[in-house]
Amino acid sequence: GLQSPVTSADFVNTYTVTGSGDVTIGGKKILNGRKLVAGEFTFGLYSDVLCQNAIETTTNNADGTFAFSTLTYTASDLGEGNAEKIYTYYVKEVPGTKGGVTYNETVYTVTVKVSHENGVLTVTPSDNAATLQITNTYKAEGVDVTLNGSKALSGDWSSVANKDFSFQLFQADASFAITNTVPVKTATVNGKGSFNMKLRYEDGQEGSYYFVLKEDLSVKAGGVGYDAGEYHITVNVSDPGDGKLAATVTMYRPGTGNTTTAVFTNVYAVEPTTITLRGNKTLINTSTGLPK
Repeated sequence: GLQSPVTSADFVNTYTVTGSGDVTIGGKKILNGRKLVAGEFTFGLYSDVLCQNAIETTTNNADGTFAFSTLTYTASDLGEGNAEKIYTYYVKEVPGTKGGVTYNETVYTVTVKVSHENGVLTVTPSDNAATLQITNTYKAEGVDVTLNGSKALSGDWSSVANKDFSFQLFQADASFAITNTVPVKTATVNGKGSFNMKLRYEDGQEGSYYFVLKEDLSVKAGGVGYDAGEYHITVNVSDPGDGKLAATVTMYRPGTGNTTTAVFTNVYAVEPTTITLRGNKTLINTSTGLPK
């Protein structure tokens, strides 16, 4: 049979976008106040501004850098018929419990634009995508050091029962030579008993400190044998990194060894006195009973 003549022709054109693009979101952790440790800070990548459900989390390297897994975009991420599409992400530090650390609550916004030109996919991240800088501050609490001492008495102290005894703490060098004649601390004991001296160290004062503890011999009471010995004290202050300074104390008396309490012993003895007896000799006549 006869075929019907063609009266129109339909031409269908297909536009295809090819290619892909990668984006890696990351940055660097800055910790002011102490050395950074690998893996101690965590960061979340979110698609919601409230940062409630993390797409992924990651931690810092020893040098502070951090990065999330690479995001790959293809034509399917552009969507059919779209000339471009913007993806928005949010990066936030996950609060931790490290002692002494003030955590950063800033939410950082990163965008990725997916577009095409002449059938080729183009992926363009915002300038900050790989250079986020999240800064934290570390500050350790100070530490108190207590140096303990006591006054011991030997002998009959009834006549000087209310006598005050003073003790002085001097700064020294590592060989325990006194470097400042003005005492750092002083303490007084009435009669026998204990005393203590308190020292305080703040963040940034880590190190070794040397002291000499002595009895004040400038004022003496009669009959009292004072203790001329001294104690050499070393205080080592360190920061373990947990938010609190730590201190260790070594105390020793040359010739006797280490101790935790500086004991000063005084002896009381009545000072001897000299009495001169004077007299006259008289001879008596036994016959008369009269002096010769």
